[in-house]
Amino acid sequence: MRYGIYGGAFDPFHRGHLEVIKGVMASCQLTELFVVPTGQPVFKANRTLTPAAYRYYMLQAVLRSMPNVVVSDIEIQSEEKSYTLHTIDRLVERYNLPKDSKIYWICGADILYEFERWYKPEEIARKVSLIVSTRPGSTQESDLQMADIIRQKYDMDVVLLPLDTTDISSSDIRKSQDYSMLPSAVRRFIQVNDLYSQDWPMHAISEESYTHFSAALRLLFAELSEKRLLHSLNTAILSARYAIRFGYSPEKALIAGLLHDCAKELPLNQMSQLASLVIDDIWPKEMIHGPAGVIYARERYGIKDSEILDAICYHTTGRRNMSGFEKVVYLADKLEPARQFDDLEPIRETVKTDLNQAMIVCFHAVKESLRRKGRDLHPLSLEALDDLQK
Repeated sequence: MRYGIYGGAFDPFHRGHLEVIKGVMASCQLTELFVVPTGQPVFKANRTLTPAAYRYYMLQAVLRSMPNVVVSDIEIQSEEKSYTLHTIDRLVERYNLPKDSKIYWICGADILYEFERWYKPEEIARKVSLIVSTRPGSTQESDLQMADIIRQKYDMDVVLLPLDTTDISSSDIRKSQDYSMLPSAVRRFIQVNDLYSQDWPMHAISEESYTHFSAALRLLFAELSEKRLLHSLNTAILSARYAIRFGYSPEKALIAGLLHDCAKELPLNQMSQLASLVIDDIWPKEMIHGPAGVIYARERYGIKDSEILDAICYHTTGRRNMSGFEKVVYLADKLEPARQFDDLEPIRETVKTDLNQAMIVCFHAVKESLRRKGRDLHPLSLEALDDLQK
C-alpha cells in the first residue's frame, strides 16, 4: 500500500496547495494522503503562525469531502516541536499503517536545498521517499543535481513530479490580503473568523505567554467541538484586541477568552456539580458553564489568576461592579466575528471608543432578545446594567 504525507503551515491554504494534492492523488496511486498542518514550528516563533486549530479547520473546510485525503491533527496534538521524523513515526502508529507500506513525503523543490539541515535526515530517508512537486518546464538543473545528491548520500528514492500548479506563497497572500488565489471555502473561513486582519493582536503577546496559550489550546482542541472551539478562539483574539484598545493585559485576555467556555460541553450533571462549588443560587442551565468553568479552568488548565477566573465566571451574566477586564471578555464573547445577529452592529460600533456604553447597549440588546422569547434578564445582568447606568 502507498501512503503520502503532505505537511506544511498552510497559513493560509491556497490554490497551489490544492493543486499539489489533486496532482499527487491523480499521478501516484496513493491509498491515502495525510495532510498535516504544522503544530509547533522548528524554524519559526510559534506566534508568527496563525493558531494551529484555525489552520486545521481551514483545511477541513476544503478537504473533508475529498476521497482518500485525511487532514491529520497529529502535530497539533503534540507538545513537541514539529520534526518531520517524529511526525512520520506518530502518523504510522496513529493510523496503524502496514509495515510493508511505501510512504512518500510530499514537498516542493525548496526542500531539496533544506533536507540536509532537517533533524536526522538519514533516519527520515530510511522511512520515506520524497515526491518533489515541480512545475512543467521549470525544473532547474540545480534541482536535478540536488535530487541526485540526496539519492546518493542517503540512498533515498526522490521523485520529481511535474505538476501544473499556481506560483503563489502563503506569506505573499497574507501581506497583500488578496484572497483571489484561495479556494472559496478558505475565503469564507477567513471572512467568518476575521483572520489576517491588520490589528491581529499577537504582536503584543510574549513568546512565553503564547506558549501557555498554545498548551491550553491543545487541551481544548481535544475537548470541544469544532464550532465551540472556533468560537472560543475568536473570543480569545477579540478579547486581546479589546484589551489592547482599553489598556488591559492582552496576554490575560487571550487566556480568559480562550477558556471562557471550557466547561460548556461537559455533561450537565458535572457542570452543575462544579458550578455548585462557586455559586449558591440557581442559574439557568445554559449559564452554569461560567461558574463551572472557574473550577475546570483551575483544575484542568492550571489557571490561578483571579481576574481570569472572574471573567470566565461572569461572561454570561456580568455583575455589579464589573472590572474593565471582565467587560472586555463579556463583550468579546458576544461580538466575536462569527456571530452574525442583526443587533450586534451598534454594539460593535460603540465598542470602538466606549467600553461602558458598549456594555449598556449590549445588555439592552440581550434584554430585548430575551423579552421576545418570554424570558427575563438574569438578576446579575440587571444589577450590572443598573450599575452602568448610574
